[in-house]
Amino acid sequence: MIKLGDTTAYNVKEIAQAFNISTQTVLKYIKEGKLKGAKFGKSYYIAEQSIKEYLDTIQQPVKQ
Repeated sequence: MIKLGDTTAYNVKEIAQAFNISTQTVLKYIKEGKLKGAKFGKSYYIAEQSIKEYLDTIQQPVKQ
């Protein structure tokens, strides 16, 4: 995790561990545009806001 001012960003490994998915899946989501990530050096970082936006798009209304 890195903090830049008010922005918190996570690397691919941190996202994969948090959501119990592979790092390859996280990279796939970035390449498909499902997650917005930026590459710095050899690593991709995903801003916390991008994660929230992605989660908002996949949430389904709960049926009652």
